[in-house]
Amino acid sequence: MKNILAALLVLFAVSGCSESNNDELRYIKWFKTEQEAIDYGIKEEWIKREDILGKIEQNHETFVFFKEEEKEGTAISLANIIKQDKQYAWDRIKISWLIKPHNDNHSHEVSWEFETQSKKKFIVYTGTTEKQSISIKTKNGATVKPKVDTDSGIYYYIRGFTIISNL
Repeated sequence: MKNILAALLVLFAVSGCSESNNDELRYIKWFKTEQEAIDYGIKEEWIKREDILGKIEQNHETFVFFKEEEKEGTAISLANIIKQDKQYAWDRIKISWLIKPHNDNHSHEVSWEFETQSKKKFIVYTGTTEKQSISIKTKNGATVKPKVDTDSGIYYYIRGFTIISNL
């Protein structure tokens, strides 16, 4: 009896874990084109087309950076355009950072890490600048040139990474 119960428990755990990513993707709205997915994201996020700062492709993933006006100031947000079976979906990365507080003229820099639905890991660097072109240092010491939205003064850069374990 214990063996049957243990086998059922293992079967339940394995089937539940293997379907978790598929379950999440099942509830995402899919479109025939990437542009339709972006248009849906604009409506879903309650933003305007001009709030889109730019699109970056990195490590076979497509990301859309956009700004949102909040009570405290301007925040930067990020969505991943998922491509699967010749269809596209808008998947907002759940993090949003306030980078231009109202009544604050200081430059703000923020970096954060996240994982996509496809289990790839990325790091984002963003901030504000008055310059049209800048260089920033990443956590691994590399100097890179992020994209700069000259209208808003917001810069953004994204890079994939791999965690190396010593185990």
